[in-house]
Amino acid sequence: LNLGGEVQRRLQQQLTVPSLNRPLTGERVLSEIVINRLNELGVQYGDLRHGREQNRSISTTDQSVSGHRLFESEGIGIRVIYKGYWGFAATDILTEQGVIEAADQAVSMAKAVAESSPEHLGLKPNQWAQEPVHTAEFHTPVGLCPFDASVATIATPFLSAAKIALEKDCIMRAVGGFYAFGRRRLFASTEGSRILTTHCVTESFLRYHGVKAGNSAYRTKEIHGISGGLEHLFSSDLVESADTLAEEALLKCTAKAPTSGNKTLILDGHNLGLTMHESVGHPTELDRVLGYEFGFAGGSFADLEKLNNFQYGSSLVNFTANNTFLYGLASQGFDDEGVACQSFPVIRNGVLVGYGQNRETSHMVGSTRSNGSCRATNWWDAPIVRIPNLYLEPGKDKLSLDELIADTKEGIFMQGRDSFSIDQMRFNFQFGSNMAWRIENGKITEPLRDVIYQSISPEFWGSCDAICDASEWEMHGTINCGKGQPMQASMMTHGAAPSRFRNIRVGY
Repeated sequence: LNLGGEVQRRLQQQLTVPSLNRPLTGERVLSEIVINRLNELGVQYGDLRHGREQNRSISTTDQSVSGHRLFESEGIGIRVIYKGYWGFAATDILTEQGVIEAADQAVSMAKAVAESSPEHLGLKPNQWAQEPVHTAEFHTPVGLCPFDASVATIATPFLSAAKIALEKDCIMRAVGGFYAFGRRRLFASTEGSRILTTHCVTESFLRYHGVKAGNSAYRTKEIHGISGGLEHLFSSDLVESADTLAEEALLKCTAKAPTSGNKTLILDGHNLGLTMHESVGHPTELDRVLGYEFGFAGGSFADLEKLNNFQYGSSLVNFTANNTFLYGLASQGFDDEGVACQSFPVIRNGVLVGYGQNRETSHMVGSTRSNGSCRATNWWDAPIVRIPNLYLEPGKDKLSLDELIADTKEGIFMQGRDSFSIDQMRFNFQFGSNMAWRIENGKITEPLRDVIYQSISPEFWGSCDAICDASEWEMHGTINCGKGQPMQASMMTHGAAPSRFRNIRVGY
């Protein structure tokens, strides 16, 4: 990060969010009350998440702040296994009586399920993946707290960038948004783990809308979701990029759409972030593979029979899940089953080799330990398997974006995300881009608009014949990944360097 001196100094102090730093005495007392109650009730396993959470959003329109929202909540979610079946309850009544009633409710739910379900379907003790007992803390480094800063401080870069863009003829609107999430969570389990974590996330965008020659178009600057504070906004090029992106919005207004057909595509890391999320991240969530999501968000084509023998992509394609790297949205120290965050392979040399797991499903793939991919968004949510920080490894050979374009005789270079769709098995998909350019004889020649590419997940990744090196690799965070009933919006980071894909269908 290119940070100013004061911001850098504060970041090095690894400050946490001040409003989440109050004494923990109350949480610790209530957590022990719950754990003692669960033990009295004879559960096989029980855990809790006592959470204090804050959300802040600020919106801007042109030269004005158009909205400001601050939300806080606190409560406790309790999960149990009784006779092999799950029970869950949550409460914001943070008294001894309130949490005992919630614990009783969780156990009552599990008992009711156990009484009405065949015994052989219940989770057996040897099917629950083991995890060392942890007494630990993990805190996201925060340089500048996003909850203490004034609205004016946060809005200033958005308004400054909008002013530059709106000075151009035909730029009609500049719409921006800032979002921050802060959470302190105390985890406790009947196994003995006691874990305190704090997690802080920020995300921003500014979208420039142009109208020219009877057409409209937009170009978006995204400061992707990232673990940390306001230092990520203030060190970005939001203002510096305003002129260029506004100009590109106007170029899109008069640009041509490409003819339909199979083409060579170069996709930047931003665009690939969404594509890998949908076509690799979700299909390799083990609960989805096992059919647990069929009632709502579908299943996965990457079934258990394909593990360790299915060619998911070309030999250049290597995907790694890593919930430990700095600034990753899923880098939270421990997941919500008390499992330490880890790094593990998902695809190696194009072959499917791993899934995101929780402690309940790990035995299905012969694992004795979960890989820490189970998270709950809020304290009132039950933890479920979620996509980890998943990224495409950069190419091993030296290759810049300019060199990759120069090596491409004819094709399209696509930047950023736009509309997308994918089927319930995560197989057939289509994706758009925020900006696209025609490549002819190794050079970018003109802008394009309305570029949509279609493919089938393994065919798409199998068509990859070049990946730029680590100098071009970028991370792109997602803060609104929807899954579960009730719906939970989770966070994870993806990363990639620009990559080339041959013979991909463009258009309809």
